[in-house]
Amino acid sequence: MKRYEKVMVKKKISFKILLYTLVALTCAFFFFPVFYLYMESLKPNIELFSSELSILPKNFSFEHYIEVFILTNFFTYLKNSLLVTILTVVLTNIIAIFSSYAISRFRFFCRDILRNSILFAYMMPGIVLAIPLYLVFNQTPLFNTIFSLVIAYLAFTLPFSVWFLTAYFDSLPIEIEEAALIDGASRTTIVLRIVLPIALPGIVASSVYNFIVAWNDFTFANVLVTLDSVKTLPVGMSLFMEQTQVNWGALFATSSLASIPSIIFLLVSQQGLIKGLSAGAVKR
Repeated sequence: MKRYEKVMVKKKISFKILLYTLVALTCAFFFFPVFYLYMESLKPNIELFSSELSILPKNFSFEHYIEVFILTNFFTYLKNSLLVTILTVVLTNIIAIFSSYAISRFRFFCRDILRNSILFAYMMPGIVLAIPLYLVFNQTPLFNTIFSLVIAYLAFTLPFSVWFLTAYFDSLPIEIEEAALIDGASRTTIVLRIVLPIALPGIVASSVYNFIVAWNDFTFANVLVTLDSVKTLPVGMSLFMEQTQVNWGALFATSSLASIPSIIFLLVSQQGLIKGLSAGAVKR
């Protein structure tokens, strides 16, 4: 019996070692491109264009970061990207939460048709709407403004968020809401004080998607905005790519700086997701 227990313990230890090794290799596989990006941004031009392959820079240099700060309106691009992204995420969540709750809880005419058509709107390629939106906004004061980008992004973040949150609200227990209605609570109170804390993981998940769409977009930001004072980071990064040459050092540096807000947002969202999963009622 003791020999059998020893064999089982050895198998468990071997399985854990194998599992941790696979996890470490997977993390290294996905983290390496980010690590390589930061290392390349810290290389001087001599090492950057050297034929000798090296991952770590021999001489750390911040010349590319200094070039970005001095020669470009980096902080203007960063401010515009943050403003557009925050407005997109906030407006999408406000509209999607109440819309999804209404579709999930209320019964009305063409409810199922509306529910299914939302997904088709999400499946439309973004490039299809670029020229029509340009023609529309070009005839209004919204052209060359932050709000034109926010409206364009809402066309893609809203369908997904409404579809995703509707399915999430369907999985929440309705008994808690019925008890609150009996106690005299209004629908608005129920949504804000009961449903939102329970649905926090779903809201955070959709917010991550909305953030990625707004933060990384290049097509609409390049079509709907022509003024340098309104350009976002992806468009600002493209200025380092000319017809005859590419300023790789400045491009690496800008990419490294542009990834920092995304990393911070994902870390904060991860904490919110964990808190949301551990709070509130149990799903049915």
